[in-house]
Amino acid sequence: MGGKIVLPEVDPNINKVIKNFRFTPKDISDFWKIFQKLDKQKTGLVPLAAIFKKIEQERNLITDCLLELLEIEHDGEINFSDFVYMVATYCFFEPIDILKFCFYVFDQDKTGFFSVDDLNNLVNAVHNIKSGNTVKGTVRASWVKLTFAGEEFEFEEFKRIHNAYPRLFEPAFRLHQNMMIGFMGEWWWNAKKQLVIDVKELADAKIKAMAQKKEKKKQRKKDRKTQRAMGSLRYFLCPCMRKYYDPSLSAYDKLSEEEKAQRDKEIAAARRQAELRVKNPETAVWLKYQKKIAAENQVYSLEEEPEEDERDPEQRRILDATHAATAAAVHKPPEPAATATSTAVANYIQPSLGLTKKVVVNSYLDQKVNITAAMRAERAESRAERKARRDADPDLKQKARTTVSGAEF
Repeated sequence: MGGKIVLPEVDPNINKVIKNFRFTPKDISDFWKIFQKLDKQKTGLVPLAAIFKKIEQERNLITDCLLELLEIEHDGEINFSDFVYMVATYCFFEPIDILKFCFYVFDQDKTGFFSVDDLNNLVNAVHNIKSGNTVKGTVRASWVKLTFAGEEFEFEEFKRIHNAYPRLFEPAFRLHQNMMIGFMGEWWWNAKKQLVIDVKELADAKIKAMAQKKEKKKQRKKDRKTQRAMGSLRYFLCPCMRKYYDPSLSAYDKLSEEEKAQRDKEIAAARRQAELRVKNPETAVWLKYQKKIAAENQVYSLEEEPEEDERDPEQRRILDATHAATAAAVHKPPEPAATATSTAVANYIQPSLGLTKKVVVNSYLDQKVNITAAMRAERAESRAERKARRDADPDLKQKARTTVSGAEF
């Protein structure tokens, strides 16, 4: 009877394999048996040449780049954890992953672009071509037929080259297949990949189910709020009205289709104006021009006054009185205390003097002040007259005391 197998201690690389590739203790034990057969000297280290010899491959630049990619430090020999990590990682590669690996490793500048020289180095590395030699046979024929749109190309063009001429990178895929066959068998690796896929899909399904459950709970809570806002009777009899009581809806969502279209049109116009302001900023010259236009717009003409029939009688009477007073002032000799306002109005009313018909803003405002003062004086006179009548008639005075806003108590 054989003795009990003693496995080495679990280190970070073994933990990565167990977590990422769903390795079981039995899987680790099977790999340990393979490693012991390769470790002839029983030192706990296996030469890289012996590992690749078992799968009928030679150690080349591709294999060394794989170790570098996995950050495995070695001096021509690796221990058990590095052996399992390297084999499991490369065997789990899909064809697209192998292409990405080759593209990344031989993209010397790591810019995401592949040059013709990088492609030449890659082909020589995978075919193990020494310096001074060149590829032969179908590989050379494929290389001769290659055409490039420019000096550099991206990964999509790299995939197109592989699909058109698969013999160029065929040794990288052969390494992948021989490694699966040499260690545990191709069927075993395919079953392990399927297990990882199934576990991932199951985890995604659980996450999706939890999200759906949370969403349903949130919807039920929102429905309860809507029902309280509408009332149970309206909630069940008018389901089409529920959206207007939805607490999660914004003011925009509650608009009708026509109102939404109008709102969208206004938003689009505002966005367009903002874009134009960014493209055409206001300069100092433009601001100066705007101030000039604003000053000109503040000049008023009496020709723009409304027609006589458009004014109410009260306003027409006050304007006529103001014009008469101003005209009388124009025909009198100017007094020493005459203001600039009266002079401006006189110049405006007497066009025969050849003066301008435009009045500045201050003159217009002074005219408005005079009109307002006349109206206030007339209202004060009216109030005084009504008060005198009430004082003379005791019955009228008693009626005014018992009246509020025109309605008797």
